[in-house]
Amino acid sequence: MERKHNTGADIADLIAEARASDDPEEMELLAGRVLEHDPGHPEGFLLLAKANESDADRISLLEKARDSFDARFSEAGGDVDLLVEILQELVVSLLAEGRPAEGADVCREILDYDPDGLSLGRTLLYRCLIEDGRFAEVLEEALADPDCSLAREHAVAIATFLIDDVTAESWRTLWNVFRAGAAVPFLMLGYLETSGDAETDAFAEFYADAWSLTVPLRNWLTGGMLLFGEMTGRLEMLPRESFDVLAESLRVKELLEEVRIRLFEAGDAEGFDQGDQDAVVIDVLASVTSEPGHSWNGR
Repeated sequence: MERKHNTGADIADLIAEARASDDPEEMELLAGRVLEHDPGHPEGFLLLAKANESDADRISLLEKARDSFDARFSEAGGDVDLLVEILQELVVSLLAEGRPAEGADVCREILDYDPDGLSLGRTLLYRCLIEDGRFAEVLEEALADPDCSLAREHAVAIATFLIDDVTAESWRTLWNVFRAGAAVPFLMLGYLETSGDAETDAFAEFYADAWSLTVPLRNWLTGGMLLFGEMTGRLEMLPRESFDVLAESLRVKELLEEVRIRLFEAGDAEGFDQGDQDAVVIDVLASVTSEPGHSWNGR
């Protein structure tokens, strides 16, 4: 007896095979076959977009995927995880095409489907708002964000600096960046290749450009990294002469000396693990930079 052809199973197999592939050409071929079976399949459009190198083309395909999903499931419901994935990919491409305001709108759509904050909606929203120059809105969003995430802390530090320049408050937000993930600034600035955690590495790669909006902003992050890195032994790969030149050009030498004195006064922390040592150093850095007279002009 001839076995009946199961189109649904064929499509599921093709999708699984495409998602497992790391070859864009193979993914494109498999996605095309999905759409041959089902010309309006939203996941077929999504996979075609993932295989495409042009962000303009990706946006077109992802909008088709969203429209197709809405047409099929607007009343009956559907795989919300799939819709969120489509929308997240759309935001990334809108950002790449220089359309952050539209990206922010899509981020809010994601958050409507993600009340528990399990998606990248807020991470992407902060990035879009920063790129769109809506720094006050970043701080408003952060106040409503209960998650002490890398995205929140980096976004708040960037927005605070770009609104107020260097103040005790902006320094406080910068040290919160290091509290949230000490390796991330080193990754962003090229002083570390990997943190050993794929999600941390991906975040650093995605948010690095946000710290390059202005030269003073990037210099400020670099100055903070020098201060923290020197006090925690994370810059051993940097030749001493290069460190001195960089510290001099960014005008953090005075702060370095003050932090060394404070750490000496705080006592020996050699028995602490890395995390505890980092916390002591950050507390001292925060204390020194919160005091009047300790300005920074590393522009």
